[in-house]
Amino acid sequence: YAVRANVKPGALRDQLPTECPEHPQSYADIFRDVEQLIFPALTHWASPSFHAYFKICGSDPSVLADYLCSSLDVVGFSWVSAPAATELEQVVCDWLAKLLNLPECFLTSSPGGGVIQGSASESALCALIAARNAALEGLEGAARQEKAAKLVVYVSDQTHAIAEKGCMVLDIPHLRVVPTTRGKADADNYGLAPDDVARAMADDRAKGLVPFCLMPTVGTTSTTAIDPLRQLTAVAREQPEHVWVHLDGAYGGAAAVCPEYQHWLDGAEACDSICVNTHKWLLVSFDASLLWVKDRRPLIRALALDPEYLKNDFMQSALNYKDWQVPLGRRFRALKLWFTFRRFGASGLRAHIRHSIALAKQAEEL
Repeated sequence: YAVRANVKPGALRDQLPTECPEHPQSYADIFRDVEQLIFPALTHWASPSFHAYFKICGSDPSVLADYLCSSLDVVGFSWVSAPAATELEQVVCDWLAKLLNLPECFLTSSPGGGVIQGSASESALCALIAARNAALEGLEGAARQEKAAKLVVYVSDQTHAIAEKGCMVLDIPHLRVVPTTRGKADADNYGLAPDDVARAMADDRAKGLVPFCLMPTVGTTSTTAIDPLRQLTAVAREQPEHVWVHLDGAYGGAAAVCPEYQHWLDGAEACDSICVNTHKWLLVSFDASLLWVKDRRPLIRALALDPEYLKNDFMQSALNYKDWQVPLGRRFRALKLWFTFRRFGASGLRAHIRHSIALAKQAEEL
């Protein structure tokens, strides 16, 4: 099949019945239509000739685990609803945090911990929800509304659109986009300059606005820029009110499984939340975005609801991941991380990253 389907909008829809079949159909008929109708009308992301976007990077163990996940069909919104799913998620989040050399504050045994979201957009949205709730904590009524109207999020002009969409969804009125430039050294190219961020925050405070969230990136979508995390977190900590720092490492953060790239995460200890997508570069099939928080309490305070039908005897003694995300239901995503990490091992993940970078350098030299 061609990597990109040679079809026009409506091509598949015009070949399918407009009504659901009244009677059961055979698997032979269904799979024939998959081969003849579906496959030719897909853009094949798994093809070695696919070079658009950030390529999804699945593997056999991940596919097998996804099959098993669908077969088990558990919904792990709380520990009691799926004990093994909840605890395995804690384990694989801790495994990857240690491979990335994240500070201990992001491990489950600490006040923080990790959770698997569907995408970096969901991770960023949860971070923004927690950050906004923390900024408005203790305020009610008109005072809360007044401060909410002054909140500002800071990003670069290379930051993924997830920041803008998060502000749209949450009705955060001010998104400050700080321009970047091409630096003298490759490492400076299109990175977010700390001095520019400091000036933007000072200007906004002078206008009566309230800086409350900064979103640096390791590996931006358009230019794979790496923002200087340690210097940016220092700017955030200099502000009179707490500024939540959410690190979007959805793409580039995965490279930190290799010790030679862990300096990209220098300053992680000053972040409030960190996101890395395992489905971009760590051989896990879509979807699996890991979100770590340094302190889980702001996230839980912002998202926890306990209706009568969800109450159980283990609510205080175990993690309930429903309180770490927007939806209630959740898939057993941890299984495919567990399969993949065990099948390849840390050495295999590092080899994959290094091979990818070697290929990029080879392409650059052509």
